[in-house]
Parts: sequence; structure tokens; C-alpha cells
Amino acid sequence: MFSTLLVAAGVVGYAVSPVFADPATAFEIAVVKEQFKAALLVPAVVPEFNPIGTLELSFPATGDIDVGEAIAKDDTGAMPTIEIEGTLEALTSSTSPLNNTATKFTFMLIDGDYPGADISRGVNAHYLQNDVAYGAIDDGAITFNLASTPVIAYAGPGPASASGPHRYTFLAFAQPATFAAPATPAPGGSVQRINYSEYIKAANLGTPIAGTFFTVEVGQSTVSIAATASVNTATIPQPATSAAGGSSQGGSSAAAATQSGSPNGASKVAASGLVGGVAAFFAAVFFF
Repeated sequence: MFSTLLVAAGVVGYAVSPVFADPATAFEIAVVKEQFKAALLVPAVVPEFNPIGTLELSFPATGDIDVGEAIAKDDTGAMPTIEIEGTLEALTSSTSPLNNTATKFTFMLIDGDYPGADISRGVNAHYLQNDVAYGAIDDGAITFNLASTPVIAYAGPGPASASGPHRYTFLAFAQPATFAAPATPAPGGSVQRINYSEYIKAANLGTPIAGTFFTVEVGQSTVSIAATASVNTATIPQPATSAAGGSSQGGSSAAAATQSGSPNGASKVAASGLVGGVAAFFAAVFFF
């Protein structure tokens, strides 16, 4: 959904631009990064993780899932729907892959095994798809066109009984102009072991732009699991508050965020810069 900033009282020089009603916030992304660290996924499984949006998964059996949520194996058999919610900066920057409908994406679901497991021989990939096209965008949430042929078709988690809580990690990458799909694994394969770092390097994918994970466990664990931690959000620094009274989005200087009167109180709108130093008397935000 888009909104338009209107300026009244005969004031001129105020740019009118479309904005996104509900982008991801810098704080939400900071929380996800800490959850990856607390679960020992970073750096053991994913060496670098600096997302510019939040990755939202929804399974037919469960609906939307939270980052790190424990899910029953039987509820993960069907392919989830995928969305990325970008920050305001990522959705408006001229250099951001989330602000370019020509961007192609790679999606990957890997089994990070249980915390402390030896993954030196690689990780099992349960889904890998390159050349995913930009779909549509609504309120800052981007959907995708999954018409390309998967390298590895989605296969639900199947951890061995008693092997502990496996951390199934879903990652999204923006493909660069220099992207070239590695020869292995070959398209049309099933679940197989890959070396995550080698694949990312060979494909020139860089770091993930978004990610999430969930856990699946079968039976009572008999393995030695490394201690993980919960995330205390109170210790994560809040983004700086802008002069307009809202939260800044990823440190962007291009726009200030303010709160709008949405039902959940979380919608944000961006006020464009004043041209020529003329102050506006009032502005009204309309949503279409």
C-alpha cells in the first residue's frame, strides 16, 4: 500500500512522493541478527549476516512463524510462502536491490544441525533456487515469482531421531550482475550436502540480505548440545529518534519516519525534504 504526502495552506516547494506504510525497522533487524548469534548460527553456519530486511515465512500448517520458532516436522512438509520486508532505506535507496524490480534473488534453506554440531563436511540443503524474480510489493513487503527451476526442490526437514534440535536456516541473497550458478549442485536435485561458504563464493552472492530460522526435533536428544542464549531485546540499542518523532530506518538521511494512525500503531510514513527552506503549515497523509 502506498501513501502520498499532501501539503496545504498554499506552501510550495514540498516534494510529493510515494512512501511505504509499514517497512521493517532497524530495531527489528537488529533483533534478528542477535537471534542468529544467540542460536550459534553466526558465525559457525553463516559466517556473515548483515540483513537489510526481515524474511517472513508462512507454512500452510502453521501460518506465519517467528524467528527461532520450534515447529513439528509434520508441519513443515509443504513449501512455505516467502516475503521480505525491507527497511525504509532499503526500499527507497537507488542502490538497494529491494528498490529494483529487475533484481534476481537466490533462496536457500540449509540444515544448520544442532548447536555445537560438527558441520566441517558441509550442511544439507533442503531448498536452493536461483534467478527468482521480483514479484509485487505491498506496504514494504516484497513477494516473489518462483517460476525458475529450483536447483534443489523444497523438501521438508527430516532430522534423525534423537539428533537434537536442528536449526533450519532460510536465507535470501540478491544476485549481482556477475552472478553465475555453480555447476554443482546440478538443477533438479534433491536434498544434498553442500559447502555453504564455497557455494556463496563460487556464485559471487555475497552476504544474505535477509534470513530466518526455525527448529525441528524428533525424539529425545542424545547428543551434546552447546549452550545457546535467549535474546534480551532490552539490551539492544533503539534506533535514534528523528525530529519528526518517529524511529529512524537504518540510519537513512534521505527520509525521516513518523508514526501514522494505523490500527496497530506501527505504520510509518516518510516526510520528504523541504525545498527552498519554506516550512509547511500542515500535512495530511492519505492511504490508497
